[in-house]
Amino acid sequence: MSDKDLLQLRQVLREAVHASGMPVREMERQLGIGSGNLYRLIDGSLDLRIRHLLALAKILGVPPTDFL
Repeated sequence: MSDKDLLQLRQVLREAVHASGMPVREMERQLGIGSGNLYRLIDGSLDLRIRHLLALAKILGVPPTDFL
């Protein structure tokens, strides 16, 4: 995945999280990550792994391929 693709993916994730209306802390709890780490995953401060993408897709109720 190129840097441009990753940047685009992060933007899609940011918009999906915002559009969901679900509290960020609830998403973090469901993802099994600490408070404040969801946006760190999205902004690139933490490594975004496939398991995070799959879990986010499940939480948001979308197919994982929608992120790609």
